[in-house]
Amino acid sequence: MYAPQAAYFSELFGTHVRYSGASFSYQFTSVISGGIAPIIATLLLDWGGRSAVSAYMAAMSAVSVIAAYVAHETYRGNID
Repeated sequence: MYAPQAAYFSELFGTHVRYSGASFSYQFTSVISGGIAPIIATLLLDWGGRSAVSAYMAAMSAVSVIAAYVAHETYRGNID
């Protein structure tokens, strides 16, 4: 996962903000998903059991798939 992720993140930003944009997006999402997701999963486990946690994980996976699908490919474009 980490090998294509570095190339993917760097292609999302222009060359003048590439390092800052890639670093900020990587660090911000790790705080959000790494910090809030366990709390949400614990609350869902208490509220609805394992099926609620499974539904949450499936929904978050669907968000990831949709985000990857709508992201534009840059291999033929000028990314300067």
